[in-house]
Amino acid sequence: MSDGLPVVLVDLDGTVLRSSAGRHAMLGAVAEVAGRPVDDMDRATFTGRTDAWIAAELLRRAGHPGDPEGVRRVHARYLELLEEHLLSRGCRATPGARALGFALRDAAADGRCHAHYLLTGNLREGARRKLAAAGLDDVFPVEGAFGDRHEDRAHVAAEAAGMAPAGARPVVLGDAPADLVAGRAIGARVVLVATGPVPAGDLRALSPDALLDDLSDTAAALAVLFG
Repeated sequence: MSDGLPVVLVDLDGTVLRSSAGRHAMLGAVAEVAGRPVDDMDRATFTGRTDAWIAAELLRRAGHPGDPEGVRRVHARYLELLEEHLLSRGCRATPGARALGFALRDAAADGRCHAHYLLTGNLREGARRKLAAAGLDDVFPVEGAFGDRHEDRAHVAAEAAGMAPAGARPVVLGDAPADLVAGRAIGARVVLVATGPVPAGDLRALSPDALLDDLSDTAAALAVLFG
């Protein structure tokens, strides 16, 4: 039996925080493991992907098999480099992200929705470090599904949705086409926000359930998230 309450599944990069630290850390880690530099000049290909997919793909581009052991080594080095790059390059919350986190927490306490979860391609530990660096770790707990194991983001979405009580209505909040594809795969309502690298016009052409310029209007964001 459905209780009809929404559960919001929140993406990180481009949605509630912005930083180039992860990209530079991943490229550096792959170069060290593969023994040669690699590039991601077709960056749109990587938008919204999981860190499991990104590590394997970059390794293959560098002439490495991209096998599970290679990916494991990349991820381990990535986390070491991420700490350095977060210190040097910083990480900031997108406009309104912190206020929205508080509002979602209050809405769950009031019984208007279920507790929100993360739905991100980041490694769990990478997500934790980015949220802390952006000052969001108190409003977006590191609970949900992450990109440590799954290359397909739809599998991450299914894992995140499965954490909610039976009958909850999943709502995906993201900034990229991959968020919409993953949301549709689990039958979720999808709200996109144009604070990431994909232009608003391109996002609108995908026909999400709602599109926001940013999260600065908390009431408006809650209205479209809760449908």
